[in-house]
Amino acid sequence: MSREIVCQKIGMSSIFSEAGELISVTLLKLIPVQVLSCKTEEKNGYNALVVGVGEECHEKKLTKPVKGQFLKKGVAMRRKIMELAWDGKTEYSTGNFVKFSELFQIGEKIKIQGISRGMGFTGAIKRWNFATGPKTHGAGYPHRFQGSLETGRGGRSPQKVWKGKKMSGRSGGENCTILNLKIIHIDSEKEIVAVKGAIPGRKKRLVRVKSLHKAKTIVPCQLLKKAN
Repeated sequence: MSREIVCQKIGMSSIFSEAGELISVTLLKLIPVQVLSCKTEEKNGYNALVVGVGEECHEKKLTKPVKGQFLKKGVAMRRKIMELAWDGKTEYSTGNFVKFSELFQIGEKIKIQGISRGMGFTGAIKRWNFATGPKTHGAGYPHRFQGSLETGRGGRSPQKVWKGKKMSGRSGGENCTILNLKIIHIDSEKEIVAVKGAIPGRKKRLVRVKSLHKAKTIVPCQLLKKAN
């Protein structure tokens, strides 16, 4: 069953387990997630929840298309509208809130999707973990130069730089997912969840918490015939 909710990253901390082991955890804040509408497989081709995420805000902070969706449903205006995975079986109506404790439990393993920290324009040494040049013995100044692009010299060699070549450029700010993160603690009163390990993104960044399930393995027909 596919389950998903949106949380806000607070930062990292450490707690002690019952066995006395020190565990590094990431703290997540449980923010309001209110249902606007439900998309069904019969009508839309897939199951999903359209939700408003975050605290209530003034209509001046929203664009007209976003504001119109809240006015149409008659619910409080929030900063963002997102789609969440939904199994299509749990009943939700407009105005209901999706709660973390109803979807996940302590000890369960999950995956978290977020946007990694943007590091701006970065050299090839840091971006791709290339080796630096020699520091001494007449090396001159190319200590952190990328070096040869391996495109050849004249003749039949290509006189260009191939697309996708590992060079300096903008690093970070990419969508990434971390798997097998374990839920250590859930505090519904303080609206805080502790997850073992690190997750992508800076503080106050929204992240998607998803259930961990593997895709079904598809066996080719040829292998099935050989087995029979």
